Amino acid sequence: MKSLVFKRTMTSLQVQEEIHRGFKSVCHDGPIHFLCAMKDNKLVESSIVQLGGDDICGKRGAVYVYQDPKPVKLSSSVEESSDTDLDELPNFPSNTPKIWKPKDDEMGVLENADSCRMKFVCSLSLKEGVSHEVERVNIYSSVMTLFTMNREVILQEYPLQIRFRGERAVDVGGVSRDFFSAFYDAVYAKYCDGVSLLYPVVNPHVKTSELKTLGLVISCGYLLSAVLPVRIAFPTLAAILLAKSHDLPDHVMVDSFAGILSAHDSAVIQSACRKVEFKEPFSESLETNLLTVFSCFDCRQAPSVGTFSHVVRDISNYLFLRKPCAFINDVRAGIPSVHQRFWKAMRCRDLYDLYRSMQASTAKVLSMLSELSPSTPKEEVVLSYLRQYIGNMRQEELQIFLRFVTGSSVCTANPLLVTFNNLEGLARRPVAHTCGYTLELSTSYASYSDFAQEFSSVLNTCQQDNLWNMDAV
Repeated sequence: MKSLVFKRTMTSLQVQEEIHRGFKSVCHDGPIHFLCAMKDNKLVESSIVQLGGDDICGKRGAVYVYQDPKPVKLSSSVEESSDTDLDELPNFPSNTPKIWKPKDDEMGVLENADSCRMKFVCSLSLKEGVSHEVERVNIYSSVMTLFTMNREVILQEYPLQIRFRGERAVDVGGVSRDFFSAFYDAVYAKYCDGVSLLYPVVNPHVKTSELKTLGLVISCGYLLSAVLPVRIAFPTLAAILLAKSHDLPDHVMVDSFAGILSAHDSAVIQSACRKVEFKEPFSESLETNLLTVFSCFDCRQAPSVGTFSHVVRDISNYLFLRKPCAFINDVRAGIPSVHQRFWKAMRCRDLYDLYRSMQASTAKVLSMLSELSPSTPKEEVVLSYLRQYIGNMRQEELQIFLRFVTGSSVCTANPLLVTFNNLEGLARRPVAHTCGYTLELSTSYASYSDFAQEFSSVLNTCQQDNLWNMDAV
């Protein structure tokens, strides 16, 4: 018998280290899981234990086991488990909560996910490979050709080394992140429709082999570079990676539906959600606006407080899952078997937390700058300009900013570093070193308006003219 004691004050990393010392465990991001057995038939072998989770029972630091119909608190005495392959991990019971509350510590979610991603990658015994050359101007076809022709080679390499033809940058992480970001932008334009979030609209002439290659790229994009295509609506992305999206709560489906709409139509949906939450009747104008929104998706059902969630869920299921079913199945079939162990071990809730944490927001981007300490008054002033500039950005602008600085348009667990120079005149401009998550700024700005105008000019040039060229060595 082995006995473990977990204090409420222990961090998830401390709990994980304690488990590793006492058990042969299988862990992944989010709450930590392992297989175990108890004496006297109190816990059968292959039951799943959750450590440190507060989303089910509301008590952080306790140890629980999922047993139908309710979670039961677990004794600290358990027998040592035998070796178990990740493929054999059973799924959690289908007792999806009505609401998945956003995690308070989204940077912590990213750190835990990155740690588990790296553990899995290290377990594959990959070797350093050669540099693969691609063309930025033909990024979609170039990437598809690369992964089709070099599939087995890429699956055996880490880190993935990318070189853009005609650019001097050496890949130490930033180039490959930009490689996947540029490819996903091309995928959005080719296969998707929507506004803030996107859903698949696939031409029937697209080949199955092409979609399978897309699945390979998506899986490699996260495991090798920590980049996911987070503009794809979560129900569709979850169905591709996990095949578990049918258990999503209503609010996830409603938020995804609102994300594909225009700002006005999204506001109509959010207004209806507030009425439903407080059980207030819809006004005549709100009913008319809802009918207008629903009719765009061939739904003529008159909305009411009682039927609103069901109608939106039906539309969402059709848009995100049923209509693109063939697309989802073909893309999922392209995920290599060696990666399936990782995705099968991930809960849908864990992927949702990761998905939300990766999406750019003002608070998250500012938190990535929280450790900076300027050494001179001029540096302090310019840093305040940067914070103000980020604070005034919309989500789309934040994504462009992140891609400029890090190579990826999603938030990561890495902090953003800021260094300073004395460039003036025509030589003055923001300089990004994506491999090191570093932004280099001049201290010669006379005002915030000068700073904002110059930074916006650089970002607009990158985005509108597609000039993301990396020429730093």
